[in-house]
Amino acid sequence: MDYQRGTVAEVYQKIEKDLQRGITLVDDHYYKHPKFHFTKRAAYAFASRFYLHKGDWAQVIAYADYVLGGDAKSNLRSWQRYAETLEFNHPRLYRHYAATDEPANLLLTTTESRYARQQPTDRYGATYTTMNEVFARAGIEGGGDYERMNMVSTYLFSSSPSPVKDGVYQAKFDELSSVESTGSKPRGLYVTNVLLTTDEVLLNRMEALAMMQRYSAAIDDMMDYWQGKFGFMPSVERAVFPNTSRKHYNEIRPSYGLTLKQLAMVRTILGLRRQEFFQEGLRWLDIRRFHLSLKRSDKSSYYHPLEQEDPRKMLQIPIQAQERGLAPNPRERNEVFQ
Repeated sequence: MDYQRGTVAEVYQKIEKDLQRGITLVDDHYYKHPKFHFTKRAAYAFASRFYLHKGDWAQVIAYADYVLGGDAKSNLRSWQRYAETLEFNHPRLYRHYAATDEPANLLLTTTESRYARQQPTDRYGATYTTMNEVFARAGIEGGGDYERMNMVSTYLFSSSPSPVKDGVYQAKFDELSSVESTGSKPRGLYVTNVLLTTDEVLLNRMEALAMMQRYSAAIDDMMDYWQGKFGFMPSVERAVFPNTSRKHYNEIRPSYGLTLKQLAMVRTILGLRRQEFFQEGLRWLDIRRFHLSLKRSDKSSYYHPLEQEDPRKMLQIPIQAQERGLAPNPRERNEVFQ
C-alpha cells in the first residue's frame, strides 16, 4: 500500500468536514447519561477548540456562544463553591470535579488507569516549587496587586503522603473498579477524565475576541471568568489589560502575527489556561500552538531543553508506517529517530 502523509492543511480540511457533518447528526434525546456522550453542547465545545487551533476566530465565537448561552459565569466550575463544600478535605476534590452534575462538565469518559492511586506519590509529579511558579506568579501585567495573583489556596492542592517530601497534587481523578480490581496485580481500575468544559469554551472565546481586536468584549469574558469561578473581579483599569512589553514577542510565537495588544491579552489567557487545566494535559496544546519553550532544572549532560522550534514536539511516525516507506520525523540536532 502506498501511504501518503499529506499536509497539515489537508488534515484540518478532513477534520472540519467530519466535524460539520457530525454536528448535524447529534441528537441529545438518545442519551440516558448525556455527560458520557457527544451532546450538542459538547460537540460545539469541541468545535470551538478546533477552530481556535485553525485560527478561524469568528467560528470560535459562534460555537462558544451556543455553549455558554447568555450567562456564561453561571455555568463555570466554581472553585469558590468547592472550597466552601470541601473545607480542608482536598483529597476528595474528585467527587465534585469529575461529577456528572457539575454544570461545567460537558463531556466525560473513563480510562483504564491506576493514576488516581499513583498520583499522590508520583516521583515526577508536581512540587511546591512548581505549584508556586504556576499559581502564585501569574496575573495581569501592570495590574498592581493583581500582577501576581496567589491562587494556590484557591485551587485546592493536597500534599503528597510520605515518603514524598515536597510533592503536591490536585485530586481531580476518581477511581472506579470492577471485580478484577483485587489481588496482587489488580486490573479493572478506571479513572474519569473531564474532556470538555465550559471553562475551556469561555477561554477559547476570550482568545478569539482578542484576536479579532474586540478587547472590551474579551475583558468582559475575563471578568465573568473570575467572578464565576473565584467570586471576585480584579480591581484593574480596563486600559491595563491590552498592554505589555515587546520583549514577550520572544516567548510566544504562533503561526500568525500578533499586535502588542493581542500579545498582552493572549499572555493573560495562557496563564489562566495553564492553571485551570493543571495535570490534565491541555497545556501541551498551547505549547504547540504558541511554540513555547520548556526548560527544567537538570544538570545531566543528557538533558536538552525543549526549544520553541524543537522537532521533538512532533509525534513520531509509528514503526509500522516507517516500515512501509514513510520517512520518520526528525529529532533534535537533525537526527532521525530509529
